[in-house]
Amino acid sequence: MQKVTLTGIWRNTTDKQGQPLKSAKGFPYTKLSFKCKEHGDKYIGGFGNKDNEGWKVGDTVEVIIKENGQYLNFDMPKEVDVATERIAKLESRVMKLELAESRMTEEIYSKVKSDLVLELTGKFNTTADYKKITAPHPQFADVPEPIPAEAYNNEPPF
Repeated sequence: MQKVTLTGIWRNTTDKQGQPLKSAKGFPYTKLSFKCKEHGDKYIGGFGNKDNEGWKVGDTVEVIIKENGQYLNFDMPKEVDVATERIAKLESRVMKLELAESRMTEEIYSKVKSDLVLELTGKFNTTADYKKITAPHPQFADVPEPIPAEAYNNEPPF
């Protein structure tokens, strides 16, 4: 399905000789041709019906465009086509939401778990947790390490 903006539209119920258009079974029909911005000067042909009888120049409509040799033809989307496309979009959105929810749950669970392990046991859950907790405060990150006791030959500095 494709959305197109109509730049020209023509309806015919008669052929070039002025005779009414009739199907192979003898039923009358309306021939509908239009031009659109998306396909330039190419005519796109199909059948007129109650779904497209209100179309006018400037409207944006949704159609199924098919190439037929050098010609372009259109079909009106059926309710099944529209529903199938909507379902596919909704499934995609649900999958993205489920993935995001899964990632957030995993992050929250790991944070809560490490906090509980530390609180209950007094031990860190992982080496990364230990490094994070024992890292110096950003305000003191540039302060050099204290002078080790070995530098004083095991004598107190005072």
